[in-house]
Amino acid sequence: MKDRFSTVFNYDSDSMPRVWTGKDDIRSITKDARSASLKLLSVMAAIRLEEKPDNIEKLLFSSLMDGTVTVSSSQDGRIAASTDPLASSTWEEVSSKDTLITPVQCKSLWRQFKAETEYSVTQAIAAQEAHKRSNNWLPPPWAIMAMIVLGFNEFMLF
Repeated sequence: MKDRFSTVFNYDSDSMPRVWTGKDDIRSITKDARSASLKLLSVMAAIRLEEKPDNIEKLLFSSLMDGTVTVSSSQDGRIAASTDPLASSTWEEVSSKDTLITPVQCKSLWRQFKAETEYSVTQAIAAQEAHKRSNNWLPPPWAIMAMIVLGFNEFMLF
């Protein structure tokens, strides 16, 4: 998953390494890279020798990527666990012998994956900020105005 993330995140559609300029939308690139990694996780979650449809990919995307599944808060936590679709140890349409990664393990792997890839995203944002600062070679507008006002009498001498 990390290799897939790295490939999508660090290389553009032409397989050229990305240079993080001010024009790149790091948020959407990160989302695309994480989506590709999550798709890989959904493929690895179960053995699918027959063409029977399952909702593993849809469930993973709605729970982990979109965050559309809401977990209600309760005093003792039992209700919250029952509303989390990934709190189960089996997939609905997949037999337990065909399950390679359980929903609970997928959730744990996703948390670990996000923590381990966050550094790459932070580095890209820092590189983008550094690029923006290096391209700003003009002094700030207030300094330009101060030079005009204070240098007006020297300009009139010429």
